Amino acid sequence: MDDSSNFYVIGTIGFSGGNIFYDSLLPTVANKDNIDFISSKGYAMGYLGGGLLFLINVLWYLMPATFGFQVEQEAKIDQLLQQNMTIIQLADDKNFQIPENKIGKAKVTSHIYSPIQVLEYKRGKNYNFAKIKVTLPENINTDLIGSTLSFGNYKFGKIVNYYDNSIIELVNITRKIENSDTADFVIKNDIIYEHYNNGVISGVKGLENHFDNITIKTDFLPPSKEFLSIRLSFISVALWWGIFTIPIIIFVKEKKHVGKSLSIVFYVKNGFGKLAGTFKKVKHLKVVFTFLIAYWLYIDGVNTIIRMAVDYGMSIGFPSSSLIVALLITQFVGF
Repeated sequence: MDDSSNFYVIGTIGFSGGNIFYDSLLPTVANKDNIDFISSKGYAMGYLGGGLLFLINVLWYLMPATFGFQVEQEAKIDQLLQQNMTIIQLADDKNFQIPENKIGKAKVTSHIYSPIQVLEYKRGKNYNFAKIKVTLPENINTDLIGSTLSFGNYKFGKIVNYYDNSIIELVNITRKIENSDTADFVIKNDIIYEHYNNGVISGVKGLENHFDNITIKTDFLPPSKEFLSIRLSFISVALWWGIFTIPIIIFVKEKKHVGKSLSIVFYVKNGFGKLAGTFKKVKHLKVVFTFLIAYWLYIDGVNTIIRMAVDYGMSIGFPSSSLIVALLITQFVGF
């Protein structure tokens, strides 16, 4: 796993483990008469508080420039580009500033959509292979085409070979491809330019052939400042949870154990012993045992839906910004 996956696993374990101790405090702050009310109110306040922070994070993501985060400028190109062109006309008149004492840098991206004919398809446990026939423009520079070929709806594969720019071999295909699919080729090209004025970029060097829907995006920000709003959102969540843990530490007093001090090993053994004792009792109570099994299956399904909702939404075509807003609404519905 990469570093991000490791951090996610550690964070999930920490969050789930912390909830065990948090939930165990409920009998300390509530009695038998109001324990349901206190528990429900705690959940509601959690949804409300988390929703407010999530609202701030969503605004950071959707409108980064409004909050002072630096973003690259992006626009559409209002012409078909040819190799070695030196002038680009933008469809959207945006201010592509060139930092002082620097030459402008940008990334040009376009898409080519082609019907496909599946010539060969092999599927294995850890390996999918396909050979397809496509229609590409003549003399296209295939070195500019991204190595991943998409067919929409989370269906893509890695390009490993071209034959005469019409036959392509793919591996690591995520879903079965069919003749009814359309291939989406992404062409990317780094360029430099000397001037920008009134929607025209001039003095362009390094341009290669592009087709169809063409966009251009400046490339000035260092990696440390790209997507800074998203990275700061993760930090804000950590601070949020840390700050709101302080009142519990200060104001909620746990019941002290009366008697001699016992070791951690004793408590671990005692905990597992009580768990085993609970199972022995439950297996004689058929209704309770059936309820617990059903609940475990049910709540596992609920947690799967919660964690996979965004992936599922993107797979059926919802844009990520809409899904984020939907999750935000869910927080307040939960409240």
